[in-house]
Amino acid sequence: MSYRLTTLNLQNRNVLDYLTLAVRAHRTGTPAPSLLLKSATQAALAA
Repeated sequence: MSYRLTTLNLQNRNVLDYLTLAVRAHRTGTPAPSLLLKSATQAALAA
């Protein structure tokens, strides 16, 4: 779990917001939120 906190902190993202989205996704059966920023994900797909 600590790597998730570090990743979110390095991206200046709110940990509580991420956890709220993750729990909501789990309860509704939808995919968990990504730890990667959208721009990082798009760059990785383009490579």
